[in-house]
Amino acid sequence: MDNSIFFWLFLVLLSTLLFITFLNSTYKSGSFNMWISRYSKTSYRATYSWFNGFVSIPIKIDTPQEKTFTYEINVEKESLKLTLTHPNKSEHPIEICEGGTIETTKTVEFPTTGKYRLRIIGKKTKGSFDVKWS
Repeated sequence: MDNSIFFWLFLVLLSTLLFITFLNSTYKSGSFNMWISRYSKTSYRATYSWFNGFVSIPIKIDTPQEKTFTYEINVEKESLKLTLTHPNKSEHPIEICEGGTIETTKTVEFPTTGKYRLRIIGKKTKGSFDVKWS
């Protein structure tokens, strides 16, 4: 058998594995400075001196349900936004903080099964956040 076939099969397999990993993982994009974070299946927290971009966290829903989000957001500069992206790719805001501190609990409905994504979007911000869901 030709070695180029093995090479192309390897590339297809590697691409598939990377794609599956990407869909099931937390990822971030943008500019981050002095970023210290901690992630678990039910929480994400970070402190930073500069954050301009987003963090995307998967939340898998097997049956329609409600989840409680408890969060503390501290914005010293610009703004931070929490949104929920549904499996159909529609995005719904949870909270927008344009300065100061917000500590609250909200119940969010997950009307269909599938993979949702909690997105934390920073706009040239400085501060911290701690988000938990159950």
